[in-house]
Amino acid sequence: MNDYLPIILALASFTLIIFWRSRVHRVPEKSQATALPYRKRPYLFSKAERSFYEVLLRAAPAETKLFTKVRMADLIQVRPGVRGRRGHQNRINCKHVDFVLCTRDTLSPILAIELDDRSHRQPERQARDRFVDEAFAAAGLPLLRIPAQYGYTASELQQMIREKLAAAGVSQTSEGRSRPASPYINGSVNGSMNGAQSPAYSR
Repeated sequence: MNDYLPIILALASFTLIIFWRSRVHRVPEKSQATALPYRKRPYLFSKAERSFYEVLLRAAPAETKLFTKVRMADLIQVRPGVRGRRGHQNRINCKHVDFVLCTRDTLSPILAIELDDRSHRQPERQARDRFVDEAFAAAGLPLLRIPAQYGYTASELQQMIREKLAAAGVSQTSEGRSRPASPYINGSVNGSMNGAQSPAYSR
């Protein structure tokens, strides 16, 4: 027994040292949140996105609701029975679109909208955009791409939305009320409605 005593004492000492170090270096539960490397972003939108968003609110059909920064996986899904389902799902899980128009009553998506700035000219971004275009086309959800520019008018956006929905087979059912004609106060954006009315659409 005496032959093993030094070994037992050494193991006991080693265990006590490990236990003491774990207690000293353990982060208290209350301070774990402050230890994580995150901070709040100052804005949800870039300047260009904010300017576009304000005019898009006025251009959207009256019987729709506008949502922003929506995940593709919340808009489209993999068809049942497809081989490699997980791989197809992973391709859309981390992607999002800038804006989505949904029906006001059921919140069914009817149009996705992408604001394309200069970054979309890069080869890797173009490959991403082609996949997004093809995925939405396969799912039957129209996608409208609008090049980023210095200014927008609600009447121009209305026309682009109307044409895209018509091309996708979304028919006009009634005339909705026009939105307020007040411009978005910004040196780069004119949000005037020019007297145009916002149509209501249904699938």
